[in-house]
Amino acid sequence: MRRDKSNILSSIWNTLTKKVQLQDYLDAFFDAITKKITFQEYLDATSDYVDEQILEIRRKERLKFVAGNCFLNCPEPFEKIVIKVELYFKDSEDKWIQKVLNGTAKTALFEPNSMQDIESLKKQEMKIAINPPADQKTE
Repeated sequence: MRRDKSNILSSIWNTLTKKVQLQDYLDAFFDAITKKITFQEYLDATSDYVDEQILEIRRKERLKFVAGNCFLNCPEPFEKIVIKVELYFKDSEDKWIQKVLNGTAKTALFEPNSMQDIESLKKQEMKIAINPPADQKTE
């Protein structure tokens, strides 16, 4: 099952333009799947996308990724999850550069067993630290 989702993600990624926005990626991902997904699958897909963006920014702008955070919440009327990703880089002169990605996902896309996770987002924003992608960890 994980392999099928990876193939879907690869297919989506290959069909989108290189300057894709997080929302475009998430929309394409959710349009490509016909069954509901778990909250963890959503986090995994978002993580894969963010890693790709970090590597792309690093390569194109010659920046070093330092840290990042992903914020998720589910504001009223509780029909969608809102995601904000803040990425922090340093340039060759050691100046800080911030990049922000934003997106949403309809709560109707999730399996019923994920509703507990979504309910918790209604009460409190979730913050997830973003680690460097595997390709950067060896630098």
